[in-house]
This record gives sequence, C-alpha cells and structure tokens, in this order.
Amino acid sequence: MDNTTIAAIATPVGSGGIGVIRISGDLAGDIALRLFRKGDKTHGNCHQPATAPPATLDSHKLYYGFIIDPSASVIVDEVLLVKMVAPKSYTREDVVEIQSHCGPVVLRKILSLVLASGARLAEPGEFTRRAFLNGRLDLSQAEAVADIINAKTDLTLAFATEQLKGALTQTITSIADRLTFWLARIEAQIEFTDDIDLESTEDINDIADRLDSETIEPIKDLLISVKQGAAIRDGINICVVGRPNVGKSSLLNRLLDSDRAIVADSPGTTRDIIREYFSICGIPFYISDMAGIHPTNDPVESIGIRKAHEAILASDLILLMVDITDPKLPENVDILNIIHGKKAILVYNKMDLRAGGKRIEIGNEQDYSGVVHISALSGEGIADLKNTIEDVSLSQCFITPGKTIVPNIRHRDCLEKARLSIQQGIEGIHAGNNLDIIALDLESGLQALTEVLGSHTSIDVLDNIFSRFCIGK
Repeated sequence: MDNTTIAAIATPVGSGGIGVIRISGDLAGDIALRLFRKGDKTHGNCHQPATAPPATLDSHKLYYGFIIDPSASVIVDEVLLVKMVAPKSYTREDVVEIQSHCGPVVLRKILSLVLASGARLAEPGEFTRRAFLNGRLDLSQAEAVADIINAKTDLTLAFATEQLKGALTQTITSIADRLTFWLARIEAQIEFTDDIDLESTEDINDIADRLDSETIEPIKDLLISVKQGAAIRDGINICVVGRPNVGKSSLLNRLLDSDRAIVADSPGTTRDIIREYFSICGIPFYISDMAGIHPTNDPVESIGIRKAHEAILASDLILLMVDITDPKLPENVDILNIIHGKKAILVYNKMDLRAGGKRIEIGNEQDYSGVVHISALSGEGIADLKNTIEDVSLSQCFITPGKTIVPNIRHRDCLEKARLSIQQGIEGIHAGNNLDIIALDLESGLQALTEVLGSHTSIDVLDNIFSRFCIGK
C-alpha cells in the first residue's frame, strides 16, 4: 500500500457554510502544525492567530484558530481543526480535518498549502480504500459507503446503512465458517487417513447433506435477493410506450410534477428518449418518455423509434398508454408484440374526452399487471396510477425485515461462483470422487465467498470499485 500522506477537499464543490479539507497519513499532524495557529484573544473580542504554532495537537480535540500561509505569514481563513491519531480514525491512519468557510477559492488555497507541505492529492475513493486496506472496513462495507452517498430514497439509504453495519458481512462469514468446518473434516481425513474413518458411506453423505443445508441453501437465499437489491440500489426502469400523441409526455410531466417534456398537439414531438428520476414511497424509479411507435418513413423519427425498442427491452416495467378516443386503437396490436413478455400496466388516457359509450379493450386485460384509467391533462386517475405502480413494484423491492440482500453484480458473481464450486464438491462426494478433488472444489467455493468481503481481490477490481467514489471520500 502507498504510505504517502494524501489530502483532498472532502465537501462538494460550490459555496456554502462549511468546507472540509481532509488529510491522512504519517505527515498529517506535521502539516497541521506547519499551517495552523490557535486563536489568541489579544485585542478585546477580536481573535488573532498566535505567533507560534501549537506545541502539540491532542487527538479528537476540536481547535479554533487560523490557517496561515507560511511563505507570506498571512491569514488564509478562520477555521476549526481536529486531529485523529491512528488507529482511531476513518482510515486508521493519522487524520487531520480542517473546517473552513466553504468557497472554491479558499478551499483550493488551503489545499494547495497542504500539498506544498508534503501531501499529495488523493485519488477518487482513496480514503475509503485505505480504510479497507487497513482493516477498518471489508470490501462490501466500503461499497456501502458509496451507496450511502448516492442514495436517492430513505429505502435505499436504510439498506446501504445495514450493509455498512455489517449485515452482509455477518451472513457471508457465517456461511464461510460452516464451509471451513466441513472442509477441515475432509482435509483431516486426507492428512490423517489411518486415524479418522470418514469414508464410510454414512459419514461422507452426511457431510454432503450438511454442506447443502448450511452453505448452498443460504447462498441461494442471497442470490434470490439480487434482483431486489438492484431495484432498491439502482432503481426500477419504467418506459412509457404508445402510439404518437397518446399523451406520453403529459403523463411524464404529471408523474414528475414538472413540465419536463414538451407537449404539443402535433404527433411526433418527442423523438429522443427523455429519462428522469422520481420515487414513490421510497422506491426509486427512472422513467423514460420516448418516440411514439408507429410505421414511418422519416429517418430521424425512425432512429427515435429504434431507440424506443432498445429502451423497452432494458425496462423493468412498461406503462402501455392508449388514447381511449383513438379510432386506430386496434393498431396498438403492433406495440403488444413489441412488449410481449414484459411486465406492463395498461393505461387508458383521455378519459376526460370520453362521454360514456361502449368499453374498449386492447388485448386481454388480465394479461396486464394492472389497468388504470386516467386523464393526463386534468390529473384524474394519476393517484390511482401511482398506487398501481407501487403495488406492482413492491414485489420487486419487498424485503422481509431483517433479511440480508445482495446489492450489486460483483457480489452476485462471487456468490454464484461459490455455489457452483460447492455444488461440484457435493456432487463429487455422491460420485465417490477422490477427497483431494472434493477439497479443491470446496476451497474454490470458500475463496469465492471471501472475495465478497475483499479477500483475494485483484488490484484491477479494487481500482474499478474505488474509482466510482468522489475525491475526498
């Protein structure tokens, strides 16, 4: 691990009340002593910087004072400063945090003085990476830090916080412990063949059964939660689909409570995909408005329709929108073929223009996850539509209280690799394979399990994970 001292602005760019410069490494305390002067009340109520740096800075004590530019002996800003001596810090290194006024110029000035005093600029996520490498966090907990920062709803935040507290860590560790126990039994038989009689059919089959119930089944439970974890963490993708001028853009604006999309009487106004975020009861959604789907010779409109097809394939939920007054309603059959196999809610629009008459249906309404009648113009039925979206999506986001979820694809891949290796070991037991081969399969499964927490993880994987963090975290 790189043992240089690193520094960065830890708060977002822009103006505000307080900005934070974070320093971590062996030189953090020395840099603070070089640049910091305690406040000295020598002129009535007006504090001035002391003429000399403090002799020492106690750990976890907040100091009031000033940052000085040593080259010019001028005050840069009035600050609060705290030093946290290793290992009682975020990185388990000596850490200094300087709280200054939050303006881009003053923060960059203080950071430049810190860098000139011996630190280097931190890379994205490097503080959290050091916390991981120094054993304060495992890799799944480090990833949870990024999820907390990027959380868009209370639900997302709650599950990220559980992961940071170690919910997934505890579950993975428990499974790994049971696998280690049974692997040790098999390895003992390999090492001490004359002393341990394990190869009786009853004993070896018992180990296979226990491996299945104590490792395979818990891993399967975790893998079932992957889709739920992705929905909570990354959101559910919704596409508003329909013919031109059925009110898709008006519906988007209603769901967002803002005039995000242009609405016009002429069909074909929307050509590129408009993708926006909203939430319902803590469930995050990304909704896409797109070109109306219909036959066309317009090359630009054709590109928009092709993009619409691609977005439909990638979506989790379709809002199939039809104009209840459209005499061409049966032509929506073409759209039904496009969305075949996707979870969909049928949305009849323009109910404000339909005065009674025979009920018109498109396809078999029982094939849809819900059917809603709305007026995107007046807002009638929008609340019912939101409730239906919530009900349909809850099955994708519902987690039993206290249940651990798998929040990302890296975890899923590690768990699937572990499951396959352990399953191969179990099948080897049933087939009477050599115990050395069975042990190798179980060892591969154990290694894959511990990769979730960061053991045996390559530098490239770590680089990829921490590059997604902001600088300063």
